[in-house]
Amino acid sequence: MNKKCARSLEQVRSNVAITIEALTALGGGTKDWDCFLAYLITKKLDSETQDAWELNISASTEPPTYSSLDAFLASRVRALESLRPASVHPAKPQPDRHHNQVPSRGVRVNAATKTAPK
Repeated sequence: MNKKCARSLEQVRSNVAITIEALTALGGGTKDWDCFLAYLITKKLDSETQDAWELNISASTEPPTYSSLDAFLASRVRALESLRPASVHPAKPQPDRHHNQVPSRGVRVNAATKTAPK
């Protein structure tokens, strides 16, 4: 991720959850992977989210867990969505309609006959 974005963070969360579910379904134990998962996931985050995560865990002396990171990311997604809802897009500038028109050459068209006077 290059920039903070609710959609990107949610995609990371979703991909990790799907992967963990698949590993669990295959009989792989992931309960001892907390530190490792938290580290790998953190490296996929944008720098602002990484900084916020580090500030979030700085008071704890315990190593970060996947579940605490997932809860943090869920909270961050909600916050980013409330700051900039996905349905709101910045207005695109409208082209200047008068800019591309052919300039008038002083010829007037008779509206009734649609012909130019001679």
